[in-house]
Amino acid sequence: MQNKDVDDLKNNLTAVNDYLSGMLPEIRLAVFELIKPYIEKGIPFSQEQKRKGSAVNTSVRDFFVTHDPQKPADATLILAAWLYTQRGNTAFSLDELYKLFDEVGSPRPNKVNMTLRTCSRKGKILFMSAGHGKFRPNINGENYFKSDMNLRPSARDT
Repeated sequence: MQNKDVDDLKNNLTAVNDYLSGMLPEIRLAVFELIKPYIEKGIPFSQEQKRKGSAVNTSVRDFFVTHDPQKPADATLILAAWLYTQRGNTAFSLDELYKLFDEVGSPRPNKVNMTLRTCSRKGKILFMSAGHGKFRPNINGENYFKSDMNLRPSARDT
């Protein structure tokens, strides 16, 4: 690395640190994970990114692009994770997920309800039915979002 690269990196990390220091400790890690791709690519941390804030204030498109799902089933999990950051463990309907798929412009699985019923990580099912056409993360889903994806529900829902 040349001196200019080191100085740019130092300035960028200083800006990120200043931004994160003003946030609640509970969401700092989640916010850092959202802006981490910008840091890794060497993109300067701009005012526009600062305004986006945490996942709570991030649009579904930005959140979706940050996590870059490769398969429709992964896209379902990412969109459900975004709903979790917005509303916590509140049930969501399939219609809400369909609207989010349309908003991000991603193909959806043929049967989203079956995708959610069978969605698992480390051998544990992540979602449970919450009535006709509604789902919510179970305890395994919440733990997955918190530990593996570094996400937290919004402060108003905790």
